[in-house]
Amino acid sequence: SHFEERLRKATAALARDLMTENPVTIEADASVHEAARTIARSKHNRLPVVEHGRLVGVVTRVDVLDALTRE
Repeated sequence: SHFEERLRKATAALARDLMTENPVTIEADASVHEAARTIARSKHNRLPVVEHGRLVGVVTRVDVLDALTRE
C-alpha cells in the first residue's frame, strides 16, 4: 500500500531503499507539454529524462511550469 511504501522510505538507511523502482520517465526529445501531461498524470514532482535508455537529467514540476508560462 501507499502508506507502507512511505514508511519504508522514511526508515531507509540506503539509497536503494529510497528509490522508486521502474519510475515513469520521459524521452529527452519530448515536448514540454508532454512532460507536463506526464507529471500531472503520474502525480510526481520530478520526472527522470532518458535518452536511449540512459538517464540524462531530471525535469521538475517547477521546470515545466516555468517553461509553460514563458510561452
